Amino acid sequence: MNDDQGGAESAVEQQGYGDQLRARAAWAKALAETQREVADEFAALGEHGFDTAQMSEQAARAAQGLDQIGSLHAEAALAHDDMMAAGGPEDSRAYVEYEATLRRHRTLWPGEDSFGS
Repeated sequence: MNDDQGGAESAVEQQGYGDQLRARAAWAKALAETQREVADEFAALGEHGFDTAQMSEQAARAAQGLDQIGSLHAEAALAHDDMMAAGGPEDSRAYVEYEATLRRHRTLWPGEDSFGS
């Protein structure tokens, strides 16, 4: 294998990473929707005299945290796509911008309390 082939394979693997981020974003958004449905079910049980307010609030918080995770993964996928379009990790400016996006995302990542723990 020559250097050109190795570089092409690396680019394909990197593109796959963007697809993985998009899949994780979609998964988190779908799970957030499920958590909203759970919160609604707990709220409905509360209307019938069951003490479910705390569980409903926890499910709603979990949904918000999962929405945030989904958004962060989607933004990371876009940042990755931008880096790859600019020449991949070998383009130092594109890589620095991508890393800056990831650092910003780490500060926005929801904490444990976002999931009702």
